[in-house]
Amino acid sequence: MPLGVITAEEMRDILRHLTEADGFPVPALIENAANALVTQVRLMLERLPGSQIIGLAGPGQTGAVTIATARRLAGAGAQLTILLATERSELSELAAAQLRLAEPFGIRIFDPGALIPPGQLVIDGLVGSTEPPALSPSAASLVDAALRLKLPILAIDVPSGLNATTGKADLPTIRADVTVTLGYPKAGLRKPFAKNLVGRLVVADIGIPPTTWKRRGLLPPDFTAGPLVEVLAE
Repeated sequence: MPLGVITAEEMRDILRHLTEADGFPVPALIENAANALVTQVRLMLERLPGSQIIGLAGPGQTGAVTIATARRLAGAGAQLTILLATERSELSELAAAQLRLAEPFGIRIFDPGALIPPGQLVIDGLVGSTEPPALSPSAASLVDAALRLKLPILAIDVPSGLNATTGKADLPTIRADVTVTLGYPKAGLRKPFAKNLVGRLVVADIGIPPTTWKRRGLLPPDFTAGPLVEVLAE
């Protein structure tokens, strides 16, 4: 039985219930996601220490995951650059807290308008399924710049610019080599016309209990072998 799909609204409801009703701390979800993403980055790069990795961070929860991932990668010896899509004063509390944790790790952090430096990998964390899909002008500029680099791109949750529910893509939209979607596959990622933007689709374990999916009649991802499960094409 293959994994099902959920809409962006369903994912927001699941996370709201998990954090508000069940008391699961949001920072723990972020750290779980970052752990899974580091695993995927290691699979994409021949050698992590010394690698130049670029993170594109939006102001919300997806940006917080990007920054948490960058911190862990920097701790493992990679050279990280984070480009913010908003001024630091406009970051959410979650993203701002992650930025404070990341700064002691020697990560280069640039405000909007900075040029993207050369590197081996781009991590797209501008917009996820829990946030409005429309890109701000500064985020759209970062997407354009990332696409021009012709580097491998790892998208967090959904490629920025792609609607997580419908699969509709705005201009510009990230064209990912791998999309690590958080928790469960989003409906828009499985649309046939979104395949070229999503690339390989992988689900990350962020700590959501299997019973959450079973209550909705969905098959839980099997993370017994690790924090990532690849979603095979139908």
